[in-house]
Order: sequence, then C-alpha cells, then structure tokens
Amino acid sequence: MVPSQISVRPKYVPLVQRPECCAITCLQMVLYRRGNGLFDLEKLALFFDIRVHKDHLNSFNVRLRQLTSYNNDEGMKTVESAGRVNAFFRKNKIKLTARPVKHSQIPNLAKFITENLASGHDLWVEYKAHEIHKNALSSAYIHDGLVESFNRQKNEVTLVDPDPRHKPRVRVPLVVLKDAISARLGRETGFLVIE
Repeated sequence: MVPSQISVRPKYVPLVQRPECCAITCLQMVLYRRGNGLFDLEKLALFFDIRVHKDHLNSFNVRLRQLTSYNNDEGMKTVESAGRVNAFFRKNKIKLTARPVKHSQIPNLAKFITENLASGHDLWVEYKAHEIHKNALSSAYIHDGLVESFNRQKNEVTLVDPDPRHKPRVRVPLVVLKDAISARLGRETGFLVIE
C-alpha cells in the first residue's frame, strides 16, 4: 500500500539559480542529492547552451547566447534536452539516465508522480511559471523545479524551486501543475525522469 505522502529520500538541498539557469540548477540539486557533488555552473551553462536575456549576459564570466523570447528558448528546453543531459552523464561517468515525458504522454498525473517517486526517480519538471508563481516575469516565462513530494490526500505536490524570488519549497495543487505543463497555455512541457 502506498502511503498518503510520498517523498524523495534524501530530500533536496535547495540551491539558488543564476539568471535563466533554473534547469541546470535543478540538475545540480539532483546530482548533489544522489552524492555526485556540484559542478561549475558556468561550465554547465556552456555545455547546455543556456540562453539568457540581453540584460543578464554580463552576469556571467563566460559568453552565452541571447534568448529570442520567453516561452520559446530561454535557458534551455528541458524536456527536449534529454539527449544532452544523458551526454553530460556519460561524459562525467555518472550512472544516471534522463527520460523525457511530455504532458500529453501522461494519462494519469497522480499515478505517474506516485510511481516515479516510489521508485526513487527524480522528477525534474518544466512548466509555465505564471500558473504557479504570481510574481513570474511574464505570462510566457517557462521555469524548472523538482517534485520533492506528493500528498495523495490533498492532491498536492511540493516543488523545490531555485528562483530566489520564490520560496524554496512551493506547494502546488496537482490540477494547477497539470495546466502548467499542458499546451493550453503555451509550449507543451513535462518532465525529465532521472533514474
């Protein structure tokens, strides 16, 4: 029998992102939780070809590309970057794999989250920020977080969020998360399942 509250163990140590670096900060939290240490954020930004807003280009000591628009190519398209994440794992001899799962591939979100957390997988989620955070930069901003736990009685997930403007742990109704990853509000997103 699955308990009413299921969580990853050990829990994540919340880290704070640099501009447009929510995805690679989530990667850092996954790696750290699994005992793989931390990597230089700017090297990760180069490896993953992070795109940043023109106003943030000077926040880095390395040269990064400029994004063209939010809800398009800010940071990195996480769900579409599973191949690059797996290449990073191989390059660094990390025995993990990333599997992309888009919203439209998930018939039952509660079951998907429950089964993956129960299996010890990390659920790295890419979502439309304005659905969850009222102070999002714009209605088009796409953001990343990690599903740390799921309360089946309340139908609520706890996300670990790297954005310094948000609480490090945010409780989100499952229906809101489902909308935030759907195509209804912009580009369809979803999860990278790390196992």
